[in-house]
Amino acid sequence: MHGRRRLALSAVGVAVATMTPLTLTVVGGAAVSLAASSPAVTTTHLQRLTTHATLSSGQSAGELRPAGGDDVGTTAKAVANRSAHSQAKPTRGTPPPSGVTGSSLTPASARALVSIEGLDHRDQRLADGGDQWSLVPPDQALCASSHFVVEAVNNAVAVYDTTGAPVKGPTALNPFLGFSHEVVRNDDGTLTASPDQVGDPSCIYDQGTDRFYLTVYDSTSDADGNPTGPSAIDIAVSNTADPTKDWTVYRLSTTDDGR
Repeated sequence: MHGRRRLALSAVGVAVATMTPLTLTVVGGAAVSLAASSPAVTTTHLQRLTTHATLSSGQSAGELRPAGGDDVGTTAKAVANRSAHSQAKPTRGTPPPSGVTGSSLTPASARALVSIEGLDHRDQRLADGGDQWSLVPPDQALCASSHFVVEAVNNAVAVYDTTGAPVKGPTALNPFLGFSHEVVRNDDGTLTASPDQVGDPSCIYDQGTDRFYLTVYDSTSDADGNPTGPSAIDIAVSNTADPTKDWTVYRLSTTDDGR
């Protein structure tokens, strides 16, 4: 994003302070939940989209999301922060001492209190009746309160209790956020991608507000799944401390309009 901007979230809404124009969209007036109606859109400076998600499963053949934009015809290679700029940074030398000595650190024994069998590739692929891309690698989001664990991987989300038992899901992220199927397999063998392609989920539980926060990128794409713009970050916030109930979804525009 360009300019200095601050986004403040609260349990009851979103406030934006900005030095340059910034578009914020609220997606989920009556809230979304891990159950489905067609979205109704009202366009103002603050937009609200009423929607509910559906839990479903299905089966079909798999494929990878097509490369688009700068990715076409290139071979990917790992960098520190996935940015091309990080490949050109000069060596900064040895950092100065932190002031923390080895004698001041006390090692703590750690052990897993519970082991959860989370979402696998099959769970993601078969969510939403199978109208999903087959995506690799598994980009995971994980957050927990004292009662629930929320996990999202690539294009699906699920809720567990703190013993690891599944409570809700897997649910495909597209219908959860109020969008059309991520990709539809037509009878003639062709594929039709949703204009909303989301991914790279992140999740936190905030003890102060007693709410779960789940974010994804949202890239507007053509029917083949190639990004065309604009782009946004979708921010889903649980309405209560129970992530199996309703969520409200906010959209923050990240489109580079030259300002």
